[in-house]
Order: sequence, then C-alpha cells, then structure tokens
Amino acid sequence: MDTSLNAYHRELNRALKRDTKFANFNKDMNHAAIVVCTAFRHASKHVKLLSHQLDPVLYGSDWFLEELSGFLNRGGKLDILVESDVPREHPVMLEAKQRANVTVKRIPDPDGYEFNFMVVDDKGFRFEKDRQSTEASVVFNYDEEEVFLDARKFLTEWFDTRFDNIQQKIA
Repeated sequence: MDTSLNAYHRELNRALKRDTKFANFNKDMNHAAIVVCTAFRHASKHVKLLSHQLDPVLYGSDWFLEELSGFLNRGGKLDILVESDVPREHPVMLEAKQRANVTVKRIPDPDGYEFNFMVVDDKGFRFEKDRQSTEASVVFNYDEEEVFLDARKFLTEWFDTRFDNIQQKIA
C-alpha cells in the first residue's frame, strides 16, 4: 500500500472527481494542504471555513491561491470565520477586498470550543478537533451514512449561526 503524499493526493482527487467515498486522516501541514487545495479544486458552490489564524503557510501558498481563484472564478462563495487578527496583506484578505464572493468575519470570543473545520458544498468536511494542530479527520461523499451526515449538518449549522450573528466583516 502506497502511503506517500502523492498517493494521498491521487486518492482524494479521484474521489472528489468521481463523487466517491473518501475518509481519511490528515496528520500534518502537507496533508492539510492536499485536502484544502484539492477540495477547492472540486468545490462548486460554497466553502465555509473556521480557522484559528488563516495560517499563511497553508492559506497563502501559490497552490492554495490558484485553487481559490479557480473556485471563485467558477462562481463559488467562500465564507470565513477567523479567531485571531489577520494581517491586511494576507493573500486571503486581499482576495476578500477585491471579490464580493469572499467574506471574512472575526469571532469576537473564540472560547468554548477548540476545533476548526472546513465544509465543502454538501459533499464533505475537514475537521480539526484541536485548533492548535493540523491533524484532522477528512470525510467526503458519505451521504448514506448518518454519522457523517450528522457531523456535516452540525458543522454547517454551527458555522451559519455564528456567521449570521456577526455583522461586521473584517474583509
């Protein structure tokens, strides 16, 4: 069994392209980059992202910015909740200032939870149980399994409730 990063990317890319099941673990920043960038490549409508700090290593890389641009140019919408201050020159903040389909809001009080996540369309999610770590569970296209549907529904509702209640955009 090939456990290389290339194999991880091939497996995820194939699953998202064919709408087949993918469930795996994301153990480090390299895996996170593969998941996030590949998910943006295949996203069509809406990505919701809760991030501790919009880590520029992940959310400022050339690969990420290329996939983000493609997603936004296809008419996709990106909503972000961030938990800490983000420099105005951060690439995502610059995108948000130039595009109506990117909205960034800051959570005023991030206490009470320790997770971060990304929900992609109605296809799946990447969930970090500890926002200080890049380790995450990654699940896409498990529509008939209630535990995954419930998890995606919880994450979506959790995000939407907070996003809708924060009036001020930071970008």
